[in-house]
Amino acid sequence: MKNFYHKYKKSCIVITSFSLIVLFYTLFGFFGIPWLITDIAPKFIADKNATLEIKEAKFHPYKFELNATKVSLKTYNDLFRADSIDASLNFKNIFSRNVNVDVFRLTNPFINITRDRELGFNFEPLVASKTSEDNASNQADNESFFNFTLNLFEIINGGAQYADMSLKEPFVVSFNDLSYTINDINLKEYSAGKHDLDTSSSLFETFDWSGGVSLNL
Repeated sequence: MKNFYHKYKKSCIVITSFSLIVLFYTLFGFFGIPWLITDIAPKFIADKNATLEIKEAKFHPYKFELNATKVSLKTYNDLFRADSIDASLNFKNIFSRNVNVDVFRLTNPFINITRDRELGFNFEPLVASKTSEDNASNQADNESFFNFTLNLFEIINGGAQYADMSLKEPFVVSFNDLSYTINDINLKEYSAGKHDLDTSSSLFETFDWSGGVSLNL
């Protein structure tokens, strides 16, 4: 056995190193990333006076598929919640400088935007501080090294509510049974994709819209 090791020492080292890397990657993918999502991410959000709760997260490191269940985000009141969030990434396109998200899906999501009597919004604690106008202008002018494409964004049975408590008579509008899909977003081509919206609202019974959006002005 010793003779075999000395004869193929370099090969043994390479195989052992590769095996350890694969083992670490596999364990980190299946267990580390879900731990970062459910335990570490909420701590960063807490620094912004907000609360993020994720009951469970799963990640497949070889299919690049992510699933998070029972997700909720709160500031001084409910801001966002969803039964599940699913995403899958086409990692091979990274080598062609293209971040391609195949599917991003929200199941039973609810978004609540509230404007209080002091004219503040409930999402303001999450908004990062603004840089100077010069820095913002420079960042806007610089093109990203990576292109971003999204094949399918989907909202299933969603809901949304906007409440303005700053008015003399508070105004509340809600959208229910919201189904929304966006296909083929491509930032390099200045395309926001094809949109399909179907919902009912407290202002009207039903609303349907289908069309494309271009970011090329």
